[in-house]
Amino acid sequence: MHKAHSTETQMGFGDKLAQFIQKNRVLIFSVTIIIIVGLVVFLVWATISEQISKTSTQKAEELQERYEKWKNEYDTEKNAQYKQELVGFIESVINDYPHTLACQRALITRFYLTREDALIIKQDEEKEDKSSAWLSMLSDMLLVVETNPNSYLAEMSLYNAGVIIEEIAYYQKEGTYALEAITLDKVRELIAKLFLDTYQYEVEELDDTALALYMYFSENYKEAVDYPHVLFSTARLLETKLDQAKQKGDNELALQIVKQIRDIYLELEMDFEKNDWTKIAKNRNIMLKIQEGDEEE
Repeated sequence: MHKAHSTETQMGFGDKLAQFIQKNRVLIFSVTIIIIVGLVVFLVWATISEQISKTSTQKAEELQERYEKWKNEYDTEKNAQYKQELVGFIESVINDYPHTLACQRALITRFYLTREDALIIKQDEEKEDKSSAWLSMLSDMLLVVETNPNSYLAEMSLYNAGVIIEEIAYYQKEGTYALEAITLDKVRELIAKLFLDTYQYEVEELDDTALALYMYFSENYKEAVDYPHVLFSTARLLETKLDQAKQKGDNELALQIVKQIRDIYLELEMDFEKNDWTKIAKNRNIMLKIQEGDEEE
């Protein structure tokens, strides 16, 4: 027994490794196959992703070329032909290259085309209902954000979505366009729950959904070029909420909103002193202090 024990203790690392491999050869073989298959799948995925990215970039460039070709064509028949071809190309890019830069650019281009048609008012004709066009514009801007929330195109499109909602509310009030089919419920259906989850006020009208988008923007895109403009737009709509709170006699809510507006104006003055929107904000802040002076700490 002593002799056997001595032999076992004298086994080298190589012998022990060989013994381990022999005992666990099935497991080792399975793990090796999994690693190889995983590596192959990764390499195939990386190759395909690179190709999609390359093709997407090419499609984005072609999209811009087609847009400029249509925009710069003054012959009526050719212009109509180029526009029809552009619309078809946009649809193909959106369907074939989802979640890419090309898809985002296609959605934005479609937004511009739709907006141009929607803003046309034909003389001496009964107002055409433009509700579907405006809802389509809003949907396209929100889809750009959904496609890639971290891109600069998402920042721009989220802000544009808020502007579209404000425009809809304004045009409905003024009767500029026939937009009767656009309701608060329909707009809320388009806006992802994500944008409303952090909204701290009751959603009572269209401008509330625009405010929700601006507030989400100001929390998530602080480095964006449009950030100061969004801050100003947020404060502007909060002033409307302040008036509503006062009309309801909700003094606690009014005080909360006043503080929030002042914080925004202070941020603009402190961090964006030379920005054009800050100049306007300073004047509005002075008016706010005059109106709420007795409540200011």
